Amino acid sequence: MSAELEQLLKKRFITIYSIWGAMLLSIFVYAGVCFKAVEVQSDIPASNLMDCFSNPMTQVLVLVSVVIGFLHFFIPQFILKAQLTATRRQIDLLSHMEVFKGLRGNAVWSEQDLQMAKSLSQEELFCLAMLPKWTICFILSLALAESIVVFGLVLSFVFHSFAIVLPFASAGVFLFLLRFPRPEK
Repeated sequence: MSAELEQLLKKRFITIYSIWGAMLLSIFVYAGVCFKAVEVQSDIPASNLMDCFSNPMTQVLVLVSVVIGFLHFFIPQFILKAQLTATRRQIDLLSHMEVFKGLRGNAVWSEQDLQMAKSLSQEELFCLAMLPKWTICFILSLALAESIVVFGLVLSFVFHSFAIVLPFASAGVFLFLLRFPRPEK
């Protein structure tokens, strides 16, 4: 990776790190809200943890969570591969300046960034052009991981037991840590 590409990616990755951190933090907020809500409802008896996991609704949500955990890896990759094929069809990326424009067509790159981009190889320009598509897939994978935590949150409220959310939250945090954004990818 050239120094120019690294510098251009570094600027864009600040937003990606912020999204990752905010969504990871939300898992801990969910767990905190769940803990407080279950604690406040202390007059309602908590269900036995084993009884909760023998409930058909819980079993279905655990199965759906496992499936979503696998989809967390495969759906974004599948979408990205389709996008890769479409983007590779562009002949000269520098002549297609839409790569360097925002959704409304206004410039989102400074003149200095555009000059740096002109010194990149075709492969590096391709990586730069794929960054918005990769970001969408990245956010989708984080949303899938977060949905697992939401299932645990729902079950905790249904069974009035904070302990139920813990395995779901642990799985969500684990998936988030696996998806830590790295520009090298």
